[in-house]
Amino acid sequence: MWGQTTYNVTNTSDFTLLAGNNGAIINVNYSGTGWGKFNLGNNTNVTIRISSNASLGGAIVANNSYNLQVSGTLIGDRDLPPGSKLTFNSTGKTSNYGTIKITNGIFINNGIISNSLLFLGSTTSTNSRTIDGQVTVDDNSIYTNSSTQSGVVKVQNNGTYHNNGTQTGGLSLSSNGTVINSGTINSSNVSISSSSAAFTNTSTGVFNHTNTGSYTWMGKINLEGQSNLSGTLALNGTGTILTVNNSGVLNVGSISATNNAIVNISNSSNLSPPATINASNLTLIDNGGPGYLNSGLNTVINVTNQTALNGTAASTVNLNGKLNTTTLTSGGTGGIMNVLPTGVLTVSGATTPGNGFTLNVTGEFKGTTISSGGGGNGINVTGKGKFTTTGKVSINGFPFTASDSSKINIGGDLTVTNSGTSKLYINDETIFYVAGNTSIGELTQINDNSKVTFKGDVNITNSGNASLQVNDKGDVLIQSTLTKDFNSGTVYVRDSGQLVICNERRPNGSISGSYPTDTSSDKIFVTGTASYYGACRILPVEFLSFNTAYQPQDRSALLDWSTAKEWENSHFEIERAVNSVKTWETIGRVEGNGYSEAPVEYSFTDSDLPKSGGNIFYRLKQVDFSGNYSYSKTKSIQVNPTEGSTAWIAYPNPSTIGSDISVSLLQLQQYQDEQISLSLVNMLGEGSSTTLNSPEAISIVVSEWLLSKKAGLYILDIRWGAKSQQIKLLRN
Repeated sequence: MWGQTTYNVTNTSDFTLLAGNNGAIINVNYSGTGWGKFNLGNNTNVTIRISSNASLGGAIVANNSYNLQVSGTLIGDRDLPPGSKLTFNSTGKTSNYGTIKITNGIFINNGIISNSLLFLGSTTSTNSRTIDGQVTVDDNSIYTNSSTQSGVVKVQNNGTYHNNGTQTGGLSLSSNGTVINSGTINSSNVSISSSSAAFTNTSTGVFNHTNTGSYTWMGKINLEGQSNLSGTLALNGTGTILTVNNSGVLNVGSISATNNAIVNISNSSNLSPPATINASNLTLIDNGGPGYLNSGLNTVINVTNQTALNGTAASTVNLNGKLNTTTLTSGGTGGIMNVLPTGVLTVSGATTPGNGFTLNVTGEFKGTTISSGGGGNGINVTGKGKFTTTGKVSINGFPFTASDSSKINIGGDLTVTNSGTSKLYINDETIFYVAGNTSIGELTQINDNSKVTFKGDVNITNSGNASLQVNDKGDVLIQSTLTKDFNSGTVYVRDSGQLVICNERRPNGSISGSYPTDTSSDKIFVTGTASYYGACRILPVEFLSFNTAYQPQDRSALLDWSTAKEWENSHFEIERAVNSVKTWETIGRVEGNGYSEAPVEYSFTDSDLPKSGGNIFYRLKQVDFSGNYSYSKTKSIQVNPTEGSTAWIAYPNPSTIGSDISVSLLQLQQYQDEQISLSLVNMLGEGSSTTLNSPEAISIVVSEWLLSKKAGLYILDIRWGAKSQQIKLLRN
């Protein structure tokens, strides 16, 4: 057989290819099954062609790689040398037993394969027709199915499986295995068992897992096409991340995440329709570690039964999209539900937070009822968040805080139980409305210009900690009746807060409700400029404008203001403060118009501006005939000091016995934070002295010294650094 390049094998006896026949072609074209052994020796680039009428069952022995082209039938195990190429033509097939092993080679199937296939060492393999046997993709190999794969596919050790056709057999991913599905997978047995495994269902992929039982997956699972998973899917372990992206749809029986597993839903390309998860139950569990859910913009999660956060408070939902669920619960020590600015959480059934549950809303919450409770941070509505329920809300064992111009609308009764951790805080210009009755058994506090409306009755219970507090211009309207047990529970209205019992806010209110009297014995405390009204109050004055202007020509300040309406308006008191709004003095009075339905204009001139100049603040104190009063907004002007060579000035000078005196620094540049030595003596040399650290303290000290002094002339000596000044003070 020396020197030949083509051989035709027509019988089933053994065949030996002698040395020196590199590149030889062997045509196997006998009829029937051949069991002869093919010994290729050390020859390279040898091609064996099995014709369509031949079946090769004998062993092939070779020390080098070779090409095997099958149009007929291949029977039994095949362990091809590294680098071999195996091609099945359109009529090629294998028997249903044995394993074909290819290492660092090439596999091409255009026929029917029933054998098991094992790809190792970066083998590249493709299927364009049918493989019924099991395929194991291992050791950096790549397998691409473009037709029918009905056998099990196992992917491991950096192997990669591309399915562009139809997969009906089982699918197993283990360490560092990768599956990319752009075709269709219909399987009842899919296993993803390693955190380093990766499964991707592309935008063209259809993934149907028909297992109706419970199963656990690990690894990276990326779904963009249509994915239908029956049964109960548990995601478990650090590094396990299931992501539904763009227009991907995941239909799953139930889904849970635990032990640091993560469920992500995103729409990175902002596609329509958005990414969607449909599940009967969604559960985040802390079992060796919490579970997480992250929802991106323009995404939807629909849960037909229950969303639950169980275990510790570390299980977390970050919601930027929409989550629609029938019920929302928590167990163990709870979890955290963050409804972020673009997020919308809709609960069509009951919300029953357990111990340690936290609900943070900066987006929108839509619920029915909220009941039970426990510890934790409770419910926090901030950042202009919206919180709406159609039914009752029970704040039981957790605080409820609303702030940052949020809007709260409770469609049923509101109960703040007498549990020590039950608290209600309404802050920062929040709008808060309760359609039903309200029972207050713990601290309920309204602050910072917040506006609260209780449509039904409000009852302060007999709990010693029951307290309704209205502070910092808080505005509370009770449209029905306020009740409380005598000498039990408290009501505080402070700091320009307002509590009114009337059917409407001004000017439409006309029906007053009943309420306890404003007495300390009844534990109702109204302080400062606050207001507590059982009647529908008409405010004495509605301001149209208030302006201040500095007039340098005569060094005076002009104040002008106007009112739209007046009711029992007695007068205005003009108050002034210098360089700070902490200390106010009354400098004038302007009589009011009493009653008026037409605009009225007023003005006042302050001709005695402080010689030290600075920021001068003004406000109007409006006083009605009953003695009640309220304040306008604060306005200010900037005034320069009077000219002169002296650094300090005292005024008024002369002054009357018993009055205060002000000592101000005219030339700010002359004082550099030095210590100040101060003394005051009469004409006999008698007096007082002290040391100060700031110019602001001089006026207070001098006024105290003069308070007990007789009429006469006094010398005030001021020394700072290397400088000094004496001022004569005349006391009448």
